[in-house]
Amino acid sequence: MVGTGTVIADNPSLVPHDDQEIKNPLRVVMGLREIPEGSTVKDDQAELLHIQSHDFDQLISELLAKGIKQVFVEAGSELGTAMIEAGLIDEIMLFQAPTLLGAGRNFIGDLGIHTLDQRLDLKILATRQIGNDIFTHMKVGA
Repeated sequence: MVGTGTVIADNPSLVPHDDQEIKNPLRVVMGLREIPEGSTVKDDQAELLHIQSHDFDQLISELLAKGIKQVFVEAGSELGTAMIEAGLIDEIMLFQAPTLLGAGRNFIGDLGIHTLDQRLDLKILATRQIGNDIFTHMKVGA
């Protein structure tokens, strides 16, 4: 799942690239903007569900109606932050490249945390090097 901003900015395919034996998952895009014609998510590689809303109750209802109880979210900062604030994220899988780009967009926006007592703790479940990147798998609310 991604937001419409990610579709417009990055044109992701949202299908696995490595193992053609895996059935392609349902591609979910959430957001009010239209998905541009020619976007890769509109090809015939997998079904697309576009939730034209910011209402997470609607998202959950439509996913449950399809029998889906677990979603892999590759979110930009807006969708990721909103989902964390709504308590909908239980794990984070972070890939970090050994590259510095300077100032730019945060991967998570302002969560309204102003003191250490308000912090959102994460529990590291696994860390490993993949190629030149570092992969960290964390549980939210450790």
